[in-house]
Amino acid sequence: MADRTPLTIEEIVTLALPGDAQISPDGRSVAYVLADTAKDGAVRHAHLWLVPTDGSAPPRELTASPRQDTTPRWSPDGRTLAFLSDRNEENKQDIYLLPLGGGEARRLGDLHGGLAELSWSPDGATLAVIRTDPETDDEKQRKEGKDDAYVVESRQHRKYAHLWLVNVATGEATQCGPDDLHVWTGNGYAWSPDGARIAIVGSAKPGWAHGFGGTALHLLSVADGTADEIAGAYGTPSSPSWSPDGTTLAFIARPERAAQGAGVLMLCDLASGRIESRLADVERGKNAVLWLDNRILLLTILDGTAHMLHRYVVPDDEMSTPLGHFPTRGAFPGNASILMTVDAAGENVAVVHGDMAHPFEVWAGPLSGSMRQISDHNRWMGERNIAPSRVIHWAAADGRQIAGVLVTPDPALHGDGPYPLIVQVHGGPAGVYVEDLQLTWSRWGQLLAANGYAVILPNPRGSSGRGDPFQTLNYADWGGNDMDDILRGVDAVIAEGIADPARTGIGGWSYGGFMTAWTESQTARFKAAIVGAGLCNLVSFYGTTDIRDWHESHFGAPLSEDAGRYWDHSAMKYLSQVTTPTLILHGEKDERVPFAQGQEWFAALTRRGVPVEFVAFPREPHAIEERAHQRTLLNRVVAWYDQWVKGE
Repeated sequence: MADRTPLTIEEIVTLALPGDAQISPDGRSVAYVLADTAKDGAVRHAHLWLVPTDGSAPPRELTASPRQDTTPRWSPDGRTLAFLSDRNEENKQDIYLLPLGGGEARRLGDLHGGLAELSWSPDGATLAVIRTDPETDDEKQRKEGKDDAYVVESRQHRKYAHLWLVNVATGEATQCGPDDLHVWTGNGYAWSPDGARIAIVGSAKPGWAHGFGGTALHLLSVADGTADEIAGAYGTPSSPSWSPDGTTLAFIARPERAAQGAGVLMLCDLASGRIESRLADVERGKNAVLWLDNRILLLTILDGTAHMLHRYVVPDDEMSTPLGHFPTRGAFPGNASILMTVDAAGENVAVVHGDMAHPFEVWAGPLSGSMRQISDHNRWMGERNIAPSRVIHWAAADGRQIAGVLVTPDPALHGDGPYPLIVQVHGGPAGVYVEDLQLTWSRWGQLLAANGYAVILPNPRGSSGRGDPFQTLNYADWGGNDMDDILRGVDAVIAEGIADPARTGIGGWSYGGFMTAWTESQTARFKAAIVGAGLCNLVSFYGTTDIRDWHESHFGAPLSEDAGRYWDHSAMKYLSQVTTPTLILHGEKDERVPFAQGQEWFAALTRRGVPVEFVAFPREPHAIEERAHQRTLLNRVVAWYDQWVKGE
């Protein structure tokens, strides 16, 4: 490893990202999306690739449009791939059909616009897709005439999305479901085995203000588009899956609609409507479910720092030992609900897989045997120095075991230490660091290790992977015991002799940004801080974020009933104690943590005389998506820590 070249920022922002691995019905091939290198300053391009599951041939590129080809879906007979593409108009998708026996992809019908989550009917005659309502002619005219005032119903002014059905033979498209039912993307939907109904996640109105406590599972009738609500008492249902005999619907949901917490496995008997939770005693996060037969479910569980795949025998309420380790979802945006796909016989599986030393690639193989890597788009990384990573544990003040990932520099390049140390706090707060390669614009472990830093990525109380009891420990206590958990992890790494206590920094994105601002308002032990899309004032955040109800669920009361609680957990209240040099990074179009939060913290620290820089990213939402912006962000991160932690 010592003679290998360290990773560079340019390589990180151009890393090939495979995702959405879809195994063919016969189990012989896998179609997937590859997000490859974009032009300077642009978002990545996405193309479709195909590879045999036995690894007998290398992957081959199926499409090469200048924009985004995504969401490959096999027809039930395995002869055709349907996919979405904006090749005709940027950011406006059409449905395409690609015959696998040869020939060009052809556009299907005239359904055009914001399309997502394509799915074939069981008989292969129909395609379902979620479509965001387009701008009407009246709206266009009013906008052009500068007469476009609108009545605000929530923080976000959003369009409805509906499920549409497209006839594969004719291209004719019809809306399925009522106009006043918003269909959510990212939660998954599922055709019934007989093709007569579709289970979707919907709410009365669009926007996160209605999505947190207002979603429910609905069954749409394919024949007449009527909708019947089921499971309305449960929060944020997702991953619906029908048993092959059509009698039972499995899904993941929170036990209560207006509460936060880890997902629970739910089973709905469709004849009686009775719903029961399963595996309530398993204090780990459930992520996705898929029926293998009428008795057995495949269940993905987040167990601490690893996603594990299990068989669950429904009649016996019995879960198997893990079948395999599936650390993360596919890397490319747009496949958030896809953890794995299984062939028609339920024998072979395809996933996007990575670990703490290797980037994402496509893997496939039998459920009962060993999987193999069948893509190698990032082969060049074998010539780069990958810093060693490991899972570590330490004791919290109350005796609980806290876990995290520790990335350390290669001693052959940077000596034996002690090293300067950076603690990077995850978002959420119910995010989690898992056993994968810490190598993205928002996860700085490998980049900082390549520059001589040790990096601790802690999973304090409130993180996912430990079930409800652990995930809810930070309610109404943001910055309390969770901060103590983090600081004890820093102390543990220092006590091991890995880190230099005189050279430490802290940073994070979203909730990690909040925790960074909060920590620098409570202690001066860190030499530098990086607040990425962070909250500094929970009172002003309450009135401007798109997730106010979610915010209330963490604090137990609306602002009007207990404003002091929100203010007490705001870094702004303790501004007079802040002395840490701070870099603020924020997207201008962020609605989750509004840009004004960055402006507030910058103005406050400037007035106080604290060394501060504020880097704003035009056009960017909560995540930073453009390649040139990602490059700028990572360069700024390294430069800030080098200046204030290393003193260079």
